[in-house]
Amino acid sequence: MNSSTRRAVLRALAGAAGLGHGWRRAAAAPVSSQLTAGGIRKLTELRYVSGSRGGAQTLDLYLPALPSPKVAQAATAARPEGAAPAKGVPLLVFFHGGAWISGDKDQYALLGLSLATQGFAVAIPNYRLAGSGGPRHPAQVQDAAQAVAWLRQHAAEHGFARDRIVVGGHSAGAYLAAMLAFAPEFLKAAGDKPEALCGFVGLEGIYDLQELATRFPSYRE
Repeated sequence: MNSSTRRAVLRALAGAAGLGHGWRRAAAAPVSSQLTAGGIRKLTELRYVSGSRGGAQTLDLYLPALPSPKVAQAATAARPEGAAPAKGVPLLVFFHGGAWISGDKDQYALLGLSLATQGFAVAIPNYRLAGSGGPRHPAQVQDAAQAVAWLRQHAAEHGFARDRIVVGGHSAGAYLAAMLAFAPEFLKAAGDKPEALCGFVGLEGIYDLQELATRFPSYRE
């Protein structure tokens, strides 16, 4: 990743981190496909739970124009001797923060675009929010698992590798990613294999819910 893209990614993360709590989620919109000047394809409002309504169980997908030479070279170098080349580019699934009660995938659009310019596919899902009558934990983790399972099922369709998926997130989203990486029952319940993931990235994650509820009793509600 070059320095200009690294700065763009950091700006995207910093801006989204400041807007996570209290960010109002937009109303659901139709599925759309956009092509940027750089050839990046952005697919929005893809529904990963069949029959769901609203924008909660949808994701946006950022697809690179072509695998960059740097990504292709790194993948070749990391491949075990004698192993077949991977089919498709790597995919990062990134979950937004917001204390599980706010936030939206649109916060991280710049992150998706920045990484896509480097040859990576990026999926940014929404998930059902708690509070105001919304479903309580672990519904948010279950949605995250459903999103990953759906993405693996549609990998060939969108040109990324189903066995080169990294999960990540910021704050509450980092917790969701960690649960997929380290609590195999959630992906199993979604009909997928926990070993399908090849990496985890957590930014300012909330991992100890018991401590969180002790310090902030409102989280028990």
